[in-house]
Amino acid sequence: MAESTASLVQRLVLSATDLKILTSGQKAGEPWPDALIEDYLNILRDLIALADIIDQNAGQFVENVDKLLQSQEVLSGIINRNSGKIKAGEGRADGLEQLIYAW
Repeated sequence: MAESTASLVQRLVLSATDLKILTSGQKAGEPWPDALIEDYLNILRDLIALADIIDQNAGQFVENVDKLLQSQEVLSGIINRNSGKIKAGEGRADGLEQLIYAW
């Protein structure tokens, strides 16, 4: 993740200060400076690269979510059965306790 961020940021040519200087004297209809065009193209390339990475991982992500939901259903059934066994065991323990005291 850090490598991706570093490679995306390093491609920019202009700093915020450079942008302010270049655009402060810019008049409507004048062509943009080459460095500004290059930065915008790099930003667009980076957005496309990020979208491609997201698309590549989306299918696996959805599959993993489906597997987790299936596991949750199975575990919910097991938990419910074990809860019933615990409650039944508590009832038996109460009966045994009464039998011990009666003896």
